[in-house]
Amino acid sequence: MNKNELWSLVHSCFDEDDGSFPSFEIDCLDVQSISDLYLLLRTKSKMLTNNPTFWDVEQKIIKTLDAVENAATLVALFKAEPFYFCVENLIVDNITLPCLGIYVFQESVAIDYKMGSDWNSDTVYGLFLFLKKIVTKYKGSKISPSESEGPPNPEIFMEAFKKFYSSEFL
Repeated sequence: MNKNELWSLVHSCFDEDDGSFPSFEIDCLDVQSISDLYLLLRTKSKMLTNNPTFWDVEQKIIKTLDAVENAATLVALFKAEPFYFCVENLIVDNITLPCLGIYVFQESVAIDYKMGSDWNSDTVYGLFLFLKKIVTKYKGSKISPSESEGPPNPEIFMEAFKKFYSSEFL
């Protein structure tokens, strides 16, 4: 399977800007994995959301993400409510991914994206490579379409990811 074959499989999940923001989840993550993934996203991309916040459950106040060392760790430990922020310029193997929305939950991280012209064979390859690296690094984790707002044709998305994950990609 090469980039063009991958794109031909999943283009319907990415190419038409219908105004939606489909999402998928990286599930079955432990506290350390959520913490590490959050730090990876924060250090390897540019934050788009202006002063994103979260609810500190213990102190019962709203805080900015940067007010604490790692807000995702607090979420994973049930000391903070889940939160959302957007990033851009995440580079995977010299491929710059389009804007991604990041939801941090207690046992998962969900990623949403805007469908449209920013997606092509290269950017989808970069996204799938990023996901493959995450699932490989965090043993026991898995990718799944979000139940409420998954990609169009979620079965095709998952079939393509499984093929991508199990292949030496050309």
